[in-house]
Amino acid sequence: MTVKNLDYSLTGGVLAHGDQPIITNCGEGLELAPDELGVGVFVTARALESPRQRLEWKLGQVESIDQLMACSLENPFWMTPVTGSDVGCVLEETQFLLVRRKNGSCLFMVPLYSHDMRFSLRGGDDQLYVSGDTADAFAVSDGGLALFIVEGSDPYTLMPKAAESVMHRLGTGQLRRKKALPPFIDFFGWCTWDAFYNDVSQEKVREGLQTFAQGKVPPRFMILDCGWQSMRKTTTG
Repeated sequence: MTVKNLDYSLTGGVLAHGDQPIITNCGEGLELAPDELGVGVFVTARALESPRQRLEWKLGQVESIDQLMACSLENPFWMTPVTGSDVGCVLEETQFLLVRRKNGSCLFMVPLYSHDMRFSLRGGDDQLYVSGDTADAFAVSDGGLALFIVEGSDPYTLMPKAAESVMHRLGTGQLRRKKALPPFIDFFGWCTWDAFYNDVSQEKVREGLQTFAQGKVPPRFMILDCGWQSMRKTTTG
């Protein structure tokens, strides 16, 4: 089956932009969905078997990779960047992937949230995979709107346009450029996180502030960070 959306098509396991393949060996259960802003294309993923808490689809093999950069969730609070030249370095829970192809074009992929499933990317065996998880052992799903893909020549214009298309489709949140900035960003400040993490004391804070004063760069504000205290995993997340 062929599904066409603007300049993108998915035919016989090949996702193409125009007449050029960008991802080959695509697995079953994937279909294209239109981007109303005309920037890229959305991908829906539906289970071929019964609904589950966690599902996975083979996205396929990205053609002609030169270099790539990805960010994955290290824990619920932080993302870790990786760089490389093949998808083997794309870790589980990858939240976005930027690929520079050998022809000079860039391919940008953003996993999405559907109404009941959160999606992410991972690499393995020269293939990319799309994973979906409800984050609840008692909730199952058959998939949903899983991914946004766009190809272009300039990543600095590509990524803001992609963000606009995703926000337009999901209808949640606001773009950063539409958010008011707090006045304190114009001032130099100090957060104790990198200096002390959760080993904070009155003496260490005073010593740190004295060091700033001696360097004649006193902060205008301070964030006393306790290292987010502690976290424990439960059976459902």
